[in-house]
Formats: sequence, C-alpha cells, structure tokens
Amino acid sequence: KDIHFYNKVIPDVSNLANYD
Repeated sequence: KDIHFYNKVIPDVSNLANYD
C-alpha cells in the first residue's frame, strides 16, 4: 500500500506500516 498516501492522511504511519 502507498505509505506516502497514508502519511498525508494519517499521522500514525507506524501503525499503517504495521497494518501493511
């Protein structure tokens, strides 16, 4: 998934990276 996209929307990138 595009981490960069989530980085703009969600500040908790660490959580998204783990989700990915």
